[in-house]
Amino acid sequence: MTKLPTIPDDMKMEFVGPTVEDDVRRLIVRYGIDAVRDAVKKQAKKKRGRPEEKDIRELRPFLEQDARAWLEGRDPFAERSNYAIAQQFANERPGHSYAGTMTRIQKKLAQKRKFYVFAIAEALARDEYPYKQHLRALEAVATESDHEIWTLVIDRANGTLASYTRKHGEPDDSITMKQIEEGARNALSFPNVSKPIRLGILGSMTRKAPPTK
Repeated sequence: MTKLPTIPDDMKMEFVGPTVEDDVRRLIVRYGIDAVRDAVKKQAKKKRGRPEEKDIRELRPFLEQDARAWLEGRDPFAERSNYAIAQQFANERPGHSYAGTMTRIQKKLAQKRKFYVFAIAEALARDEYPYKQHLRALEAVATESDHEIWTLVIDRANGTLASYTRKHGEPDDSITMKQIEEGARNALSFPNVSKPIRLGILGSMTRKAPPTK
């Protein structure tokens, strides 16, 4: 597997996400679970800063709908405007300033909607969609971020694909990136053929977003 360059300790990491779980998964892949566990314990002792805003987490159902539409070959940004999302978001939260919520959400979507949609698509595609969709999502999110972490993630994904191919031959288009990662780690996991590998992941994992309140 391709050895990736080390990121300097003093390099500031921007938000990668779209969720903490996605970030932790990437960190474990890069550094190992023991190193990540030790780092979390160390950081947890530090004084907490300003709490993270909840808007993006509450927008997750809308952004996931966009991500799935994009993975299915549609254009979610043409199908639904930032204004339409902000309007529904504000309507579902009575008691808050409607105008203030509309303005705030539209601004955030204008700045980062594509990044969040592609980042969520990357996370979904790894487990639920054919591996080429995962690679496509990685390339898309990299175009929306200036941080080199995504270049490293793409390099690692391509290295994993190359490792799998050396061990098992060209993968079938239907298998997921998660299956390829498993096959690259364990040469005995899959036969050395190009037939579809079905482990109960495709079709069975239909992660649904929590309903908005």
